[in-house]
Amino acid sequence: MTYDFKSIWVIGASSGIGKAVAERLAKDGVEVAISARSEDKLNAIAATNPDKITAWPVDVSDEALVKETAQKLDEHFGGLGAVLYCAAAWDPTNDQQINPAAFEKSLDINIMGAVRMLAAVGPAMEQRGQGRIGIISSVAGYRGLPNAAEYGTTKAALIHLCESLRFKYADVGVTLQVITPGFVETPLTDKNEFPMPFIISPEKAADYICKGMQTNNFEITFPKRFTYQLKALRMLPHKIYFPMVGKATKGKA
Repeated sequence: MTYDFKSIWVIGASSGIGKAVAERLAKDGVEVAISARSEDKLNAIAATNPDKITAWPVDVSDEALVKETAQKLDEHFGGLGAVLYCAAAWDPTNDQQINPAAFEKSLDINIMGAVRMLAAVGPAMEQRGQGRIGIISSVAGYRGLPNAAEYGTTKAALIHLCESLRFKYADVGVTLQVITPGFVETPLTDKNEFPMPFIISPEKAADYICKGMQTNNFEITFPKRFTYQLKALRMLPHKIYFPMVGKATKGKA
């Protein structure tokens, strides 16, 4: 595959989609820096391809560390070519019991972590007039779903964030993309106790993402036979949407 970047920083790469994308890009010849909180997991991944993958442990809740790491990577690569933000928190919840602490955790990792990343890498890319940033959201952000207030809220916010900033970055030559997967087999979806239609492997998700990162398309969504059905739900009026989704998910509306 041919990319418009020679280096990438994958944040949230210790497992799941981030790990699969990092390994795929490394095989394609891209220099890959991987980050997460687990240094042991990162080192194990880097050891599989030490010529192309290097481990850079980072906690996305630490703004100073995110900024410091971004600066070091910019120097290390002679200009960081791309960033993929995969870090996420997801704990199945019952919307009947609102848990402020759980919301705060998801907001901090899913949204503020992405914002800290953008603040850290954006200025250098803007100054160079080139770069690519991908942020993984979810189809859960398309519309409200039962027992998904915490997770879905953050993913909807990421879509809105990327839509808003697309204008800013397009004007300076930086490509911003939002990635909205359906169900992917990861440690996060392993927590789900309900059937997940059209679920795919992390490696298949990596295929979709890597192909999408060779384009200037704003949204990378997959598998389309599932995600386009969910897109269609966004057009339904509330009086139809709530009873339909409530019945399908055994929720109430």
